[in-house]
Amino acid sequence: MERNKFFAAIDFEDESLSKSIFESISEAQLNIFDEDERTLLHNAVSKNKLFIVELLISKGANVNTFDDNKWSPLHSCCSSGYFEIAKLLLENGADCSAKTSSGCTPLHYAASKGHEDIVKLIIAKERSVIDIQDIYGRTAIFMSACSGKQECFDLLFQANADLNLKEYATGDTILHAAINGFHEEIAYKIASKNPEMLMIKNKDGKMPLDLSSKEFTEELFEIIKKNFDPNSIEELLSK
Repeated sequence: MERNKFFAAIDFEDESLSKSIFESISEAQLNIFDEDERTLLHNAVSKNKLFIVELLISKGANVNTFDDNKWSPLHSCCSSGYFEIAKLLLENGADCSAKTSSGCTPLHYAASKGHEDIVKLIIAKERSVIDIQDIYGRTAIFMSACSGKQECFDLLFQANADLNLKEYATGDTILHAAINGFHEEIAYKIASKNPEMLMIKNKDGKMPLDLSSKEFTEELFEIIKKNFDPNSIEELLSK
């Protein structure tokens, strides 16, 4: 019963009542967890209860605990877009490089969900996580290209994220992903910087433009032709 009251208090509408309950929490109770191995901090973060997060951290809660899918509190708030909580966790030692069971860092989730303020925060805090690949080979910028999150893509692009890393199973490049998702502006940017990527085949033997409409192929060609051998691109257009 003592254990459950803390989890229940996270959902209280009355902030002062929640605070009064958490003020009495002992050090031993700070890192108790539920049936999904989610701590009080996990639960407070997932419900965007900043004041409870602040209180738990002030009392010494571990910011780098993991649930049964290896999600940390930072993964949770980066996925949901809770900027203030992400900032607080990072200021108190949350690990930007922590990976879920699928190999995703908090940056993967922020980038794929379009939370550009959090992407910017993580880049400023720890640039070394930018090119971490998940178990499928996807980086944060790859995921932003897949989901068409232009602002997040731009931030990572400006931070010199590696555009050459491929998805393991398919051999798809980031350009395959952008074109396959009909994210034209992202595809333009990738092809303008790395025009040679247009000629890379995935494991099905398809080049990025094989996944594109005739119209888009022609538009893309007009934008990048100054940086690419026109004879090679004309060969693609004729297919």
